[in-house]
Amino acid sequence: MKNKSYTVKLKNGYTYTFFDITLEEARKLVKEKSGKYLQQYSSPSSEKLVYLLDNGTLVRTDYVDAILYESLEDYLVARQTIINKKLPKHPFKRIIYTAEKGKVILEEISKKEATKLVNNGAKLIKEERDKKIYTLEGNAILMFTKSGEQNSIYPSLEEYKAVENLFIPRLDKPIMLGRNPYGEDFPNHVDELSKQLFRLLKLPLKSMDFSRRSLFEVEKKMYNKTICDEWTDPLFLPLIAYIGQVVQKEEGGGWEMVHHEKYDTWSPNFRKTDGKLRLFYKDLDEIFDVYIKDFIAIPKC
Repeated sequence: MKNKSYTVKLKNGYTYTFFDITLEEARKLVKEKSGKYLQQYSSPSSEKLVYLLDNGTLVRTDYVDAILYESLEDYLVARQTIINKKLPKHPFKRIIYTAEKGKVILEEISKKEATKLVNNGAKLIKEERDKKIYTLEGNAILMFTKSGEQNSIYPSLEEYKAVENLFIPRLDKPIMLGRNPYGEDFPNHVDELSKQLFRLLKLPLKSMDFSRRSLFEVEKKMYNKTICDEWTDPLFLPLIAYIGQVVQKEEGGGWEMVHHEKYDTWSPNFRKTDGKLRLFYKDLDEIFDVYIKDFIAIPKC
């Protein structure tokens, strides 16, 4: 079994090696080496499954391929040493897509700055259980949370209401709202979107080979910058397209477009040959959330 290996040396001197293997190779190893399923490290909903083999090695599978570690200890060290995301410091901009006002750009500010605005004449117009709403100069709106964890300035009351309406009823808004200008025709644009991704990341087009390794390069470039909406918003759709192309090359399958009538939005789902459905946009929505500090790998392994 000739597979690409990667060796990682940590600052404390610990060194471990892992290997890229195919799903077919992983399944064969699990069967031949009496693989013991480790439920505590697995996530069946996202097809991340972990098995300890009888020779002491460990396999972690996913819906594209798999990784082989030389020991359980190596795997646990790898889990513990995953990097954190570079998150923005206040103030920073947020981008939220709404049904009524389209793309809304708001500014997140610190509790200290929000308190300063309140004390300098902001007019209270509404108070709720967990937040207060103020008007500022120029008709801007300040949402001041009582916990102080999240304080936002909206361009106008209409845009604030448009964002609030996304959560009534809660979780009703499709993730793809405002993010897919191609609509049902998205699958016919995945090649151009993939090229767009590599251009945005300043990666050479010759490395766009739709391999799992290329996704490591994409991830490296992506996390090299602060994860903020201004950076990730233009990457969102191209990244969905490229991940799908990689999975299609490795595993087969194809796109299934789903229409959300209420918001007139088309979402690109991906159906694998085994019938399982992948919603890459759900993974990316979590990866690009500025309030989730942990590093989350893009769907590839």
